[in-house]
Amino acid sequence: MTNAVLQPTRETPVRQTPQPPRPDQIPAHRNLAIDALRVVAMCCVALGHWLAADVRVDTAGNIDGSNALNALTGFHWATWIFQVMPLFFFVGGYSNAASLESAGRRGTGAAEWIRVRLLRLLRPSAVFAGVWLTVVAVATPFGQQDMAVKASALAAIPLWFLAVYVIDIGLAPVVAKLVHTLGANVVALPLVVIALDQLNRAGVPYVSVLQVLFGWTCFQALGMAWHDGNVSRRLAATLAPIGLVGAVLGVASDRWPISLVSVPGEHMGNTWPPSPVLIGFGLAQCMLAMLAAPRIDAVLRRRPTVAKVVGGAGLHAMTIYLWHLTALSIVGVVGVLT
Repeated sequence: MTNAVLQPTRETPVRQTPQPPRPDQIPAHRNLAIDALRVVAMCCVALGHWLAADVRVDTAGNIDGSNALNALTGFHWATWIFQVMPLFFFVGGYSNAASLESAGRRGTGAAEWIRVRLLRLLRPSAVFAGVWLTVVAVATPFGQQDMAVKASALAAIPLWFLAVYVIDIGLAPVVAKLVHTLGANVVALPLVVIALDQLNRAGVPYVSVLQVLFGWTCFQALGMAWHDGNVSRRLAATLAPIGLVGAVLGVASDRWPISLVSVPGEHMGNTWPPSPVLIGFGLAQCMLAMLAAPRIDAVLRRRPTVAKVVGGAGLHAMTIYLWHLTALSIVGVVGVLT
């Protein structure tokens, strides 16, 4: 045997091609449908706002903006496609419940959990506000203050959601305990909102504030109940048509408008405070999302690359929500200036 044979040979390293994670590498406890539902809801919000924006320039060259639904009254039914705020709070409730459960295992208290969640929400919001304040300040010396203010007002429309969601985060630990106590009875919370609506219409003062609070919080509670397994598929399948029929009957009674989003000039809306029509519609939307979630999760587990893309988009959902009307404002301003 020669020395050449005894010498170790240096092999050329084989370049490994990165492989997407296998389905069995995705944690079994993670509900991939949550990210998918959040992304779908975000796309509906952006598309709905873009379609409803009506930016015009009058004969004097002044920019003006309004809601296209003011003129397109025959298309108010289309808001039933794009109204996804109940789904946002429903998915947010599921996520908050999962996060609170994880925080409990780590020994993190409720106050610390609220602080971390609020910082995660308010930091991008502060950047958003700072950018638009700077735009207005820079535009003013050039005589474009009016255009900048109107553009910033359009871009700031989504901030109403943040105000309510901040309250929901602050109440999340309390709501989670309530959900644990009520169990499946949590599905009766929408009835509280309907009762408050009757008191509000009767002129009882300050009830509308409670209606806003309970109206949007009940969807978070339903999401938490979903996470805890308190809502069975049979119950969800029963509640979905009940909620939808209730919403349709409410509109048919002429007591509430058909549009599920606020239309400037209407004496009554369905969103602020949440009306029984919106509560019924939201209940149906959330229950249908819950029923579809296992199929969505299974599809994403078979396609881990798609799941990764959807998960990434879900992580940036708040950024997209904050800035999607800013993109529209930029297009409008460029159109006016050119």
